[in-house]
Parts: sequence; C-alpha cells; structure tokens
Amino acid sequence: WKEKDDLLVVLRAEASKLRISSDGAEVLNQALAYGSAKNRKAIVKSLKEHAAEMALDPDSCVALLRAMVSVDDTKLLKEQLVIPLISASTTAELAEICTDTIGHLAVVQMLVANSASYVPKHMLERLQPVQRPNPKTKDKQLAPTTKKPQEKRRAELAAAALPGLLDFVEKDVHGLATDEFGCRVLEQVILTCNEVLNSPEAHLSKCLGEGERETTIARLRELVKTVAKLSVEVVTEDEDVEEDEEDEEAPLPLAEDRIGHRLLKRLIKAKVGGGGDDAKAAEEDLCMMLLDAMESGMADKWTRGNRSAFVLSAILEFGSKAARKRLLQLLKPLHSELNNDKKASKGTKVLVKCAASSK
Repeated sequence: WKEKDDLLVVLRAEASKLRISSDGAEVLNQALAYGSAKNRKAIVKSLKEHAAEMALDPDSCVALLRAMVSVDDTKLLKEQLVIPLISASTTAELAEICTDTIGHLAVVQMLVANSASYVPKHMLERLQPVQRPNPKTKDKQLAPTTKKPQEKRRAELAAAALPGLLDFVEKDVHGLATDEFGCRVLEQVILTCNEVLNSPEAHLSKCLGEGERETTIARLRELVKTVAKLSVEVVTEDEDVEEDEEDEEAPLPLAEDRIGHRLLKRLIKAKVGGGGDDAKAAEEDLCMMLLDAMESGMADKWTRGNRSAFVLSAILEFGSKAARKRLLQLLKPLHSELNNDKKASKGTKVLVKCAASSK
C-alpha cells in the first residue's frame, strides 16, 4: 500500500482535472475511498471551487457523494463542500442543482447518507464502505478506511447544511414541492427538521445546540403551515397575468398536483409536525392543518378529486388518532353520496373504502 499511497500523493495534485472525464472521476472516487486522511484533505480542498459544477455531472457527482461518507473531518467538508454548494451559490444556481436529475443527490446526501430512496443503485454500488490493511496491526488486518461512525458524520454534516437549506426552500416551497427532484430536497429538509423535533437527544440535535435546535423547530412549524396552505391554494406574488402567459397551465394546489400530492402522502406517513394525540402535537400536526383547510369549504372538492382523495386516505391510514377521528366526522355527511357515485374517481373509491374500514 505504500506504493499506492505514493501514487495518491501525485494524483491529489491533479484532482481538479480528474473530475473532467468519466474514468478520471472514478479514480477520484477511489482515491477518496482508499486514501489516507491527509490525501483526502488535499483532494477535498482542490474541489472547492468546482463543487457546484461537479454536482451536476453524473460521473464527478459520485466523488462528492463519496467525500460526504468517507472524510472524517466534517469541519473540512463544511468549509470546502457544504458551504460552497449552499451559501456560496446564488439562489438560481442552487435551484438548478436541487431540481436536477443528478444535482439534487449532492444536497440530499448532506442530510441522509447513501439513501436507497434517492441514490440510484448503480451509484450506491460505487459508494459502499471499503477496507485496507492496517499497518499498525502485526498481521495488517483489513480495517475500515474511516474511523468516525456514519451516524455521527451524517449528524455533523446535516447540522452544517440545515440552516442554509431552510433559507433556500422557504423561498419557493410550491416550486420545489411540484418538481420531480426538488420535492426530494424539500422532503428531506422537512424530515430532517422533524427528526430534530422528535429526537432531542439524537446526535443531530446535539450538533445543532439548544438555540439552533429551537430555531429549527420554529422554522419547521412555519414550513408545515406553508405546505398545508399551498395544498389548498397557490399563492403567487404577482396577481397580474401577462397576455402571453394566459394560455400556460396554471399551477395547481399541492393536493391536486401530480407530484405535490405524493409528497403530502409521504409527509403524512412520516407524521410530520407532530403526529401525537396530545393537544399540542395535534395543533402542530400536518394532518390537522390539512383538515383545517379542508373544513374551510374544501370538503366536497377534496373528497371528489382523485389526488386529493388519496391524500385524505393517507390521513386515515397514517394520521394520528385525533386526525383520523376528525376526518371521519367530516366524511360522515358525505359518505352516502360518495358511496353511491358511479362516476367517482379511483381516489374517492379508495377513500370510501378506507373510511369504512376505519369505523
């Protein structure tokens, strides 16, 4: 391994050039996987100014993802990769990364490492933990190339990235929620904040510190309120519609949007905002906020709409006891009419079936 380490010393000087080609990017990935802490540090530093560009490339993005699960020095990662990707980029550049087929993976990786829910299988296979002979042992037994526990590394990275990502997602919740890849970034930001809310003793909460933790929880509550509001109506800054925009398809409320309604279902399943049955948790629960919106004249529309009805079914399946009880009360006067509607949408039929089984 001495010869290999000597080779890495040469390679690290050219790390920024290796990112350009597919083969070079894979060499970079392997260098970060097997390299010493000193070599990794040099490589990460050389990639700082190219981080945003690499995030959008299907080959060099793997090296970014690898750095986030292999480099033990999370302070270095924060300064050289996390901050350049989030804070140093303009809002437009970060929006491009977050809504890109590949780019969003670099952002999500800061919050949850190597998640099979987001990272494609062919990429995950190139990001698995590796081992190399440990020169400190007599028989040079194989040992992991990273020393820091993965959960601790992930918590430190997430704590560094979360404030900046909250700043970003708060600016365009509807745009991200209705984008195929942007919704993944928004979802993971919300789920990470929800983890902070529900797990005060977890690594992530401790990394944030008490003050930042309370701030994160407060921002989560406002974000959940915004999601609930956008589920019913689309709030636009400019009410005047230009003549050439009149024929464009108007944005839909999240509960009626193809991507947005699926995001709502996943957030409901994750019990975002509360999920408990006590009064305080119910007040902050996403399900209860959605039902507040539904009660304001939207009950008939939501129960008959295909996508919105699926959202309501998710509340019956995964919502708190208080949310399920309240929804069943709202459905009671509509049950007979919905059950006898021969033209009912698939979502409505599923809702009626869920309501019947929940009684």
